[in-house]
Amino acid sequence: MSVAEADDVIEITDLRIEHGDYPEATLRAIEDLERLAIRAHIYGAKDWGDAAREALKSKRPTSAEEAERIIDEHHRNHVASLYAPFGGLPDDFPPMGSKQWSVCGKSNAVIS
Repeated sequence: MSVAEADDVIEITDLRIEHGDYPEATLRAIEDLERLAIRAHIYGAKDWGDAAREALKSKRPTSAEEAERIIDEHHRNHVASLYAPFGGLPDDFPPMGSKQWSVCGKSNAVIS
């Protein structure tokens, strides 16, 4: 086993101790949410992350893509609620699943 593989085993073990016995994709997504929550808390928008974490635990996704869809759905709903007083999301708002929208993927998404 390489050092990188051993580090990965240790990281997953730590995540299981902290969050419970979930699939690796679920644990990694929860960890991503923890990192996003720090920034989201600064802007007073922590609730959507909590809801996404509970959905991840409930749905137990086994792929990174499935976990990302769950997180993106919760974030998009949060952003839509911010735009609701102004008539909803702008027409040119990126559709869910696009590279411009994804919170977890490599994108330029704004964390609100």
